[in-house]
Amino acid sequence: MQEPTNTIDLQFQPVHLGKTVKNGSDICFTEDKLLCLNGGDLKICHQQPPSDAAQALKCTPYSQDKSITSLPSASSQLVYSRSTGQFAMPTGDSNKAVTMFGVKNPFKGPGVPSEASFGPQDQYLAMKFKSTVTRVLACPDNAWILAFSNDECAQIYNSEQKATLTCSPGHPGHSAKGGQINTEGQYVASTGTDGRLNVYKISQGADGPTLKQEGSLAVSTRTSSLANPFFDFSIHWLPNSETLLVSGNEQLGFVSKDENEQWQLSLEDSVSHSKPISSLLAISEAILLTYSVEEKTAKIWRFGEEGCECIWRFRHHTEIRSIAYSEQTSSVAFLDIKGEVSVLHGDFSKSEVEVEALMPTKVTDEFEEFDIADFEMPEDLSQEQNPKPDVVRVDDTQKSVEEIHDVQMAHEEQSV
Repeated sequence: MQEPTNTIDLQFQPVHLGKTVKNGSDICFTEDKLLCLNGGDLKICHQQPPSDAAQALKCTPYSQDKSITSLPSASSQLVYSRSTGQFAMPTGDSNKAVTMFGVKNPFKGPGVPSEASFGPQDQYLAMKFKSTVTRVLACPDNAWILAFSNDECAQIYNSEQKATLTCSPGHPGHSAKGGQINTEGQYVASTGTDGRLNVYKISQGADGPTLKQEGSLAVSTRTSSLANPFFDFSIHWLPNSETLLVSGNEQLGFVSKDENEQWQLSLEDSVSHSKPISSLLAISEAILLTYSVEEKTAKIWRFGEEGCECIWRFRHHTEIRSIAYSEQTSSVAFLDIKGEVSVLHGDFSKSEVEVEALMPTKVTDEFEEFDIADFEMPEDLSQEQNPKPDVVRVDDTQKSVEEIHDVQMAHEEQSV
């Protein structure tokens, strides 16, 4: 499969929060705004999409509001749930808990509060861990929140039912790394530093939801890569199915049940990087973004009836720690380990070649410049009702505009 010939460098700009942005930072989108987190401060940014409405993916700047929203405590992550309009973030001593903010999204619509803050009445404890929380994820299609720490078990929380479940058995002797819940809320899967994928069935009973492990299989042997704190080892459930995509190898992994109802892994060679894929981001049912933190390259893939193809390829000189997507603004934001942000905006479903083909062709007519005032119209000619033009045949193939003008003037003098 042929990939794009061009690799585009992502253009980053710093997030000015009044202090140095360190590793305790994150980004997330609400419906129409980009939120940049730095410790206990939150910066609200408005994206500035290109005025020409071009469909090509472009790194677009964003404006930063003067207001800084104060959060209850310093944290390394902030997650927004589109389905419930709530936020979740690690809190507490050494960030060993996850707190939900019950207030509806205060950053929705045009403009933002001049000085917004979350009060104690707006928050409640959702999950507690033995070690520091390393990652929090929100499911875009349901009310579930996932959290991971250095514990061997991941936890999930349903913000509508106020129910917390532990994904047990977990990854013994290792840490849970990433995971996701499928669209229907029937399955949850977690990955761990042991290179395994655990799949659990979510059942709804009279006393609330329960979990039962359905399978555990090895999906990656890249133990050194999995130890990297910026290696997400993320997964993605395909919509309305029991199939999920798995990172952790140079090739994209597909996990589904076989004829014996056993979960099995297959690798897709046509979707690959030169280094293990660390992150997955579904832009739509047909568009997938993959990122390799070791290769420092992101690729955008398009899936169709004829297979899949890589339509964009981006790179950055340092590691990217967080990637977020906004369907409403058609934007993907990247946060690198230096605390700088890049925002891609455009039509992610079209390749660079297709975009160029759709752009209107610019037609320009080139004329030799001369001053029309150099020509004089005879007064009597302007008075005639139907003047018969005097035709002067000049072989102008090798003559300049000035020479043609001289011939015309000589003819007029002879007529007088």
